[in-house]
Amino acid sequence: IWDFSTGALLKDPFQNKAASMLYCTKYSPGDFILCAGTDKNEAIIYDYSRFKVR
Repeated sequence: IWDFSTGALLKDPFQNKAASMLYCTKYSPGDFILCAGTDKNEAIIYDYSRFKVR
């Protein structure tokens, strides 16, 4: 997850489980980021406020 204005890396949330490529991601203005479109056909809901996968 990067800070758009600075380009700084804030968090690599999937560092320990990085076994596939993420092809697309959609930000929701609430508390969640929905990551979808991996090469394993996974959809992941990521809690941005806690930096944790739900």
